[in-house]
Amino acid sequence: MGIIIDTYYGVMCKRQGGCRMLISYSFQNFRSFKGKSQMDMRAGTQRTYDENLIRGAGMRILPSAVIYGANASGKSNIIMSLALM
Repeated sequence: MGIIIDTYYGVMCKRQGGCRMLISYSFQNFRSFKGKSQMDMRAGTQRTYDENLIRGAGMRILPSAVIYGANASGKSNIIMSLALM
């Protein structure tokens, strides 16, 4: 079975020609990840720091994300999977 990558881009600005932001990203069967893994930038229901969110296309989007974990836990593999898009 090969690598499976699903992405969802949203148009999040009104600049001429638009701009795109990666909103949801999932992959499976890549290096140390066999099962499906997903990174989603849509905000949850918590309203703390609501003024910092990006709003567009009827969504509330987080402006940044952090990937952290123990040594040899696969952080670099997540970044490598993004290069295959």
